[in-house]
Amino acid sequence: MSKRHVKLFEAWKSIDEFKNPMGLALHKGEKMFILYDPHNIQEPMKNWDHEEMAENIFGVIELRWNEKHEAFEVKSVWAQKGYGPVMYLVALDHAEEKGLISTRQRGNITPEAKKIWKEFHEGKGKEYVKTKFLVNEDGGLSEDHKEDYLNKRYLIEEPYDTREIERSHEKLFKYDKYGEMINTLIEAGDSLLRGEMEKIYW
Repeated sequence: MSKRHVKLFEAWKSIDEFKNPMGLALHKGEKMFILYDPHNIQEPMKNWDHEEMAENIFGVIELRWNEKHEAFEVKSVWAQKGYGPVMYLVALDHAEEKGLISTRQRGNITPEAKKIWKEFHEGKGKEYVKTKFLVNEDGGLSEDHKEDYLNKRYLIEEPYDTREIERSHEKLFKYDKYGEMINTLIEAGDSLLRGEMEKIYW
């Protein structure tokens, strides 16, 4: 998949565009992933300016472990227009054989998120994943959401190659001996995500 120039659907940016180490970098934490501009974020990072740093962040996705379904669940996600799908691809790659599922809270999923899940299920993103129905402890199928495509486990068909953008991230923080700068990036990403979630749910 990483060697082909594709568009999952018109609003999505091309996969190859996300492999350009000159323009993008990816922080992969245990539960939070941040896609950002490694060049323009440096100055505000030195000044501990979270607000200006946020202007150079393209997407943030946060996962949590779902014990019931033994899968990674999307807790919250925000992305600039066109960057949403790649955030889900990063999460799908991280989830590996455990799979990725939507939030199980019906009221906490936006129309934009539903659109992306639906594209993976039955649109042009379908070729990159396989799906399985979520099964409850009693053996019945999950009905947490009224949409069937939100009651499934998504597994990526091929590894999503993020090595180039991960290297861009590692290069930027190569001399961050005490982790102060990386913590600043994480704080900025977390603050941005919380702020965007508040706009939606409050």
